[in-house]
Amino acid sequence: DASGTIDLTTVLTDAYSGSKIRGAASSNGTDIWLSGTTSSTSGAGVRYTTRGATTSTQLSTNVTNIRGINIFNGQLYCTSGSGAFKGISAVGTGLPTTSGQTIAVLPGFPNTTASGPDPFMFSINPAGTIAYVADNRSNLNGGGVQKWTNTGGTWNLAYTLDSGLSLGMRYITVDWGGINAIVYGGTSDAIVK
Repeated sequence: DASGTIDLTTVLTDAYSGSKIRGAASSNGTDIWLSGTTSSTSGAGVRYTTRGATTSTQLSTNVTNIRGINIFNGQLYCTSGSGAFKGISAVGTGLPTTSGQTIAVLPGFPNTTASGPDPFMFSINPAGTIAYVADNRSNLNGGGVQKWTNTGGTWNLAYTLDSGLSLGMRYITVDWGGINAIVYGGTSDAIVK
């Protein structure tokens, strides 16, 4: 919290054992959606829990190696670099809390198993028309901060910001409050604005 107190009441016994929890998002401080991976598909992927819980619900099994997770405009989204999930994907509809959800790549983002983007964190503007995606590939291979635009329901890559980067990007946050968005990002060797 704002005073620096860390809440350790949520300790899951059924998720990400021996591997990675990569992200968390909450709509209200009680409902929590998590992303990560593990060698057991039953304990991986996008999961839902509540503050103070010891167990969670796996929302989907169609992709379980999940990187970024966030909520924009009342919808839960995630990213993965696995298989045919090379961009931002919607998790079910709205803010799902039950198993059996489908994770679906947004129209226009790559959905091929071939080499391609290596997405991590992302941000979508309040209008749902612009997205920035951190791509972990080197700048020589297309990595950096990608700007995507949504036209008629299909997302299109507008450009990639990579000037001065020797490595790709993993983490970004975007300030959408001004006339122009301000993107803050991090690589393994720098923090950039």
